[in-house]
Amino acid sequence: MLTATQPPATSPKGKRHSANASRATSSKTRSGDTLAGRNAKTGPNLYGIAGGQFGMVEGFRYSDINQLAAEMEGLVITEEVFVAYAQDPTAYLREVTGDKGRSKMTYKVRKEEDAVNLYAYLASLQADGGS
Repeated sequence: MLTATQPPATSPKGKRHSANASRATSSKTRSGDTLAGRNAKTGPNLYGIAGGQFGMVEGFRYSDINQLAAEMEGLVITEEVFVAYAQDPTAYLREVTGDKGRSKMTYKVRKEEDAVNLYAYLASLQADGGS
């Protein structure tokens, strides 16, 4: 399983621990150990998503609405964006693009705290070099 050694430096709350997100990840998905790994098998690889952009994984077939988001200049995946997207991908993409399409992402993170912890975990992988 991937684990983080430290919370990300950009985290505004010191209480967030990426270890919590690691547990949430592995208990919520079948492929929790590869969710942010470099060899993810389901969906696009999430390594580098914190601070990245939509549609940034080459070769992955994104939905049309996700591709519209990818073309939007200045749309960066911050904690706020990630949390909104993770809780309801289609609603978030419709809001920012103005399009009526649907996201391919079917999984929704129900609790805001879990989404925040997932973002902290993903960001920590970048901060510590992805180990």
